[in-house]
Amino acid sequence: MNTSIRNIMAIVLLLLVAGPQAANAQSSGGPGGGTKPRIPVGIYAVVRVEEATATYGSDLSGLYATLLGNQAVSGLAIQVHWDTLNPLPPTETGAYTWDPVDQAFASVALWNTENPNATTPKTIQLIVSPGFNSPQWVRDELTSCDGLFYFFGMFFPLPTSDCGYATFTNYAEIKQSDSNELPMPWNTTYQTAWKTFLQALATKYNGNPSLVSVAVAGPTAVSAEMLLPNGDTVNQFQFAHELCFVFGGCIVFGLPTSPNAMWKQLLSNAGLPDTTDQAFVTAWDGAIDIYGGIFSGITLTAATGNGLPLLTLGDAKGDFPPPTTPINFAPDCTYVDGSITHYANMDCQAETEILSESGAFHLSPADAREIAGDQSDDDAARGQAPQQASNARLFSKCPGRGEHRWIARGRSLPASRGGWRHATCLR
Repeated sequence: MNTSIRNIMAIVLLLLVAGPQAANAQSSGGPGGGTKPRIPVGIYAVVRVEEATATYGSDLSGLYATLLGNQAVSGLAIQVHWDTLNPLPPTETGAYTWDPVDQAFASVALWNTENPNATTPKTIQLIVSPGFNSPQWVRDELTSCDGLFYFFGMFFPLPTSDCGYATFTNYAEIKQSDSNELPMPWNTTYQTAWKTFLQALATKYNGNPSLVSVAVAGPTAVSAEMLLPNGDTVNQFQFAHELCFVFGGCIVFGLPTSPNAMWKQLLSNAGLPDTTDQAFVTAWDGAIDIYGGIFSGITLTAATGNGLPLLTLGDAKGDFPPPTTPINFAPDCTYVDGSITHYANMDCQAETEILSESGAFHLSPADAREIAGDQSDDDAARGQAPQQASNARLFSKCPGRGEHRWIARGRSLPASRGGWRHATCLR
């Protein structure tokens, strides 16, 4: 593999392990016990479309073919920005540019045709990121909330409660963002535009047998993770401006602030609680419902990000208790640092609430093994250390009539220590 391909590609191992909670869980196929959904299994080559295009140009077929030629790769995980695929409003000609994704599906179809004796066909996962990567036409339909962070309303009038975006700088993943203007997760105009795009995406690809999963996103920043600008560090300097006069003297229009302080003002202005992450939890629940109503027959995935704002500090036992049913998340939100035990903070509480609310049933260990295959053999064949997933859990967090199932995946690092979880909703 040449260096340039290695630089733009990450290999992600999706590991499914039946946790102890699944021992007595109900097993089922699809809705009504029918056909099981299409499920990603194995190692997927992650291609960030915008970075790949900058390196290889608009035709990515050669790159896709090279990656699919790796016997250890089960398929492609296509990460692409919303504004790349939907540069114009849906009512305009040229609203959608599917080329980079079409090329991926064509490359997978060609590989499968040329390799009819392969054990399993190669497949595709889609990860489309909104947030900072929303199209300009969407942001044009929103009003700015930035007036909250300036003084002197005569120059910067206070925004209305339904303002739609705020400007952030110095946030995680900023190198992968197309703008510093973040649509508010609770803004209905933003949510409606995103839903319209998802419907177009499903119409285009949901019926393609090569598509096995779509990542849930929406109340997000740059990736599909539960991650927003956060922290109490004063690193948002975009509002600190002075107007100085020829005859002397200056007027200060704003001061540096922190992401968490900004969120408090944004939430308060919208009439939402500003001391909890409930608004973000609600937005994520709404996004999950939207995906569940649009896509069918495939796997829906959600990834935690250790990145929701800590609007109230504290990690004493009981300050922010995580859910304990149907899965006890307390161990995942607890870690020991020397002689000090740290318990759940607001972020861990919120993210586990998103993953644990509602749902009807779990997968059985037999189903888990059927989906995952023999992971130890796969690891040995690829020269990789076996995955440590002793705390991986099966649990449910799905809307609807009990026809969805969520599966926890990932390493056993507590979220509060920078670990990650990956959840999959099977429909």
